Amino acid sequence: MKDILIVGHGLAGAILSHSLLQAGQRVVVLEGKMPFSASSVAAGIINPLIGPKLNLPPQMGDCLKEAVHFHQSFAEEYAQNHLEKISLRRIFLSGQQREIWKKRQTSSDSTAYTDSIESEAKSSLLGLYSPHGSGVTHAHRLNVQGFLKQSKDILKDKDLWMDAKFDPKDWAPSQKVVFCEGYGVLENPWFQKLPFEPAQGEVLRVEGPCQVPASNGTWYLPEKENTAYAGSTWNHHQLECGPTERGKRTILENLSYLNIDQYRIVGHASGIRSSTKDRFPILGRHPKISQYHLFNGFGSRGSTTIPFFARQMVDLLTKNIPPSRKACLSRFQT
Repeated sequence: MKDILIVGHGLAGAILSHSLLQAGQRVVVLEGKMPFSASSVAAGIINPLIGPKLNLPPQMGDCLKEAVHFHQSFAEEYAQNHLEKISLRRIFLSGQQREIWKKRQTSSDSTAYTDSIESEAKSSLLGLYSPHGSGVTHAHRLNVQGFLKQSKDILKDKDLWMDAKFDPKDWAPSQKVVFCEGYGVLENPWFQKLPFEPAQGEVLRVEGPCQVPASNGTWYLPEKENTAYAGSTWNHHQLECGPTERGKRTILENLSYLNIDQYRIVGHASGIRSSTKDRFPILGRHPKISQYHLFNGFGSRGSTTIPFFARQMVDLLTKNIPPSRKACLSRFQT
């Protein structure tokens, strides 16, 4: 059995690699240490209700089921679970948003993700300023960096890892190759012309009193020793500028539900998300070079969607079953 070559070990490459291993396939992972990796700073939030209208993303139930299944299987095999359930306080920005939440509580497709509404007084006891109250959301958080580190150690132990960039001269023409390069796809000569729309994002690590996860569109995720992640920003220009003063100010201003004077910034980082113009990932086989495949474009929701689409990618690689139309690369072919 020939190895399947995975190019890139961000979250997409790591999850696809282990999905293939679970399916009985052999892989080799090439990691070229691309700069500005989004996975290196990702918060790993799996939030079922997003945006000002608290919308349920497409296929949320299937995506969550697949994410839980993948990480439970990984934990059973390697004795470490990187996915945890969290209660996320959604800070209501208005009375109208509170009413939307109430409707979500009784809607059949979203009731499983909503819990109680907490009053301004209850929010205040938790260290949150929320005049319109907050809704407790059943969410998850993936320790992305911990998972990637363990994945790398496992692949190295199995002799399935190489620190190298892809060069077609080094591999047999019949070798199946899957490019999972994230933002690096813009330099990929076989897939760079697809409609990617990358976005730079910045995050802060802060030290302060609040110890509950919260979001008003800008999220706050406690870690340990009174530190927390907070973010993030969206910037479609100057992608490689790194952390900026403007990004820091934007995050701090948007954390209006915290008494920010009680917090101290202890870290500031940025990464570049590999998003697409239609907001769906792109996976599939190259139309002319049948050995080359793409698994990319997951944007800010990779922790939620990658396991779901990894299963489709495994089916394509092993059974020649094409991915769903909305995600398939072929949607851009005329």
